[in-house]
Amino acid sequence: MGGGSQREHPFRRWTDSKLQELQLCVVADDLDDAEMGEIKNEGAMVEVSPVVKLSLNSVVGLTTPDTFKTKGMVEDREIVSMIDCGATHNFISLKLVEEVNIPTAETTNYRVIMGSGKAMQGKGMCKGVTMELPVLTIVDDFLPLELDNLDMVLGIQWLLNQGTMIVDWKELAMTFVVGDSNVILKEDPSLTGMEVSLKMLVK
Repeated sequence: MGGGSQREHPFRRWTDSKLQELQLCVVADDLDDAEMGEIKNEGAMVEVSPVVKLSLNSVVGLTTPDTFKTKGMVEDREIVSMIDCGATHNFISLKLVEEVNIPTAETTNYRVIMGSGKAMQGKGMCKGVTMELPVLTIVDDFLPLELDNLDMVLGIQWLLNQGTMIVDWKELAMTFVVGDSNVILKEDPSLTGMEVSLKMLVK
């Protein structure tokens, strides 16, 4: 239809096409073993969705109007996580996986394709990772990936499981129900200025 406004509802922005230039895609790879190199298909594999996306904001830790950061704990390590409506799945930094020795299950082959067209190979899934946030405990699966200034990303994979949410992007807060209680998750003010110049993305 015509050129109507796309700002009908806050939740619309989660899949807005304007995010396309800032997305990473993880796509299932149907190439044979010779083309795949080091990835091996041994034993039971965890299925990875054919296409998953991660906004470039998550990769570099860049705060935008539809993302916000909060502190938490994994094992005994303090972490910085981002809630990102432009990410279809949850992600965890390879550095954190190594530091706290998080087990990684084998998955079907997939590639990570940058918005610029640069491709890298994805591998594995960290299943049932426990993340302690200030107001709740999250147990979910995460795809390992190199992230700058961030340890974990919570995407639509997690958000959809929370049911109805009230999101205030101006105040960077979301309210939802866990059990019989209302939970309010807010941006940590100390992380608001933790951004990366876009010049770092052009190399």
